[in-house]
Amino acid sequence: MGTENGAPAGPLLASGRTADVYALPGGRVLRRYRNGRDAGPEARLLLRLGRLGYPVPRVHPHPEPGEAGLPGDLVMERLHGPTLLRAVLDGSESPARTGATLARLLDQLHALPGGLVHLDLHPENVLRTARGPVVIDWCNAREGRPPGRDRAVSALILAETASGPYPVAGPMLTALLDALRPAGDGGDQPPFTEAELTWAGDLRRANPTLDAAERRAVDLALERVAEQAASPPKRTTGDR
Repeated sequence: MGTENGAPAGPLLASGRTADVYALPGGRVLRRYRNGRDAGPEARLLLRLGRLGYPVPRVHPHPEPGEAGLPGDLVMERLHGPTLLRAVLDGSESPARTGATLARLLDQLHALPGGLVHLDLHPENVLRTARGPVVIDWCNAREGRPPGRDRAVSALILAETASGPYPVAGPMLTALLDALRPAGDGGDQPPFTEAELTWAGDLRRANPTLDAAERRAVDLALERVAEQAASPPKRTTGDR
């Protein structure tokens, strides 16, 4: 898995804001935080979610016999398929269906015991695989939190993206908000409170990886989400 100093032997597959992902033999990948953060809690959470039937990557033992590595490494199955954002950009998926898929994944997560929230569930953290959508990047997940906060964070990220490089996130946002509204007579109610949306904005602005322009974008996105959430649903064609 790695050299004597713990450097992964496999090629670099992807680099995010805080972690790098390397290919390993046997259909596996290694995820390592650049600041040395221990991924052990994340691995245990993925194992728990997998047992509950939620769509997450399968965790592999680490290290395997004869392999080197760092204690904080996370070894998982290598997933094949585009992110939901990439699928929309290449035309193989519609923005409305993508927004509805995000809503369904949030609903499924919030129905599990423990009050678990992801707090970063957006189209680049969902891979479209042969077995369906799989949710990745659980480093921000928390227990015992109101689900409305999670919904608000996802909506806010879509609004930020829609005002930036990917306008297609606008229809995703509409579909997400519509799909998350309460069923029945409460269908015109927003999926989160004003306080939960404010909390989401504070969380996003506190992200140390955001630059000044991205923090300003959060403020504009807050206005957009608040306006759309308070408006009557558009009833997009995306299904859940």
